[in-house]
Amino acid sequence: MLSPLQQDALKEFMNITIGQAGNVLSEMVNQKVRLEVPEVYLLQKLESSEAGERLSGYLTGHVVSSVLRFEIGCNGVARLVFPRDKGKLLVNLLLDDEPLYSGENGENGFSETDTDAMKEVGNVLLNVIVGSLGNLLETRIEYSLPEVEFLYLCDGEQRPDLCDGYYTLVIRNTFVVSDTRIEGAIFVMLCLDSAVQLLGKIDELLVELYG
Repeated sequence: MLSPLQQDALKEFMNITIGQAGNVLSEMVNQKVRLEVPEVYLLQKLESSEAGERLSGYLTGHVVSSVLRFEIGCNGVARLVFPRDKGKLLVNLLLDDEPLYSGENGENGFSETDTDAMKEVGNVLLNVIVGSLGNLLETRIEYSLPEVEFLYLCDGEQRPDLCDGYYTLVIRNTFVVSDTRIEGAIFVMLCLDSAVQLLGKIDELLVELYG
């Protein structure tokens, strides 16, 4: 859906935005947290493109998702998603716990403290991303409190909250903590009007960059 130039401009915008979130997380946990954005897409249907198919394959099985619901001209949902074991590893690194995955904390392997930590990571990251989109689109945003969900996604199953009639901003992101790299993905569901506005703002960024 994005041209190569539009994709580059959006990726640069998101790198700056997510870098800000990394600084906030670093201060919270008193250690360096670096965030990278290797890929950014704007998709109408997740399974209708090669990029979407790769992401669908990556996010199959048990996953943990920090969820932020918002209103940006229409109702939307933003999700930070990890394979469950990767999410647990990230939480352990941020809390400076032993990086072990165990069922001792319950069926999902997360203690209440782990779940709260994942919620806070999503709160910081998703608020920064959705807030930056609101600033870019020059519109006010209403937020909900973040939630954490544990899901099981079957191969080929529709991804959560990625529905017909909506466009989805997909951001592949990598957390780097203590030299450990943990890959996840961010999904921001937008209605048609917001997606069209976003494309227009991306084109404005291109004019600023290249004239």
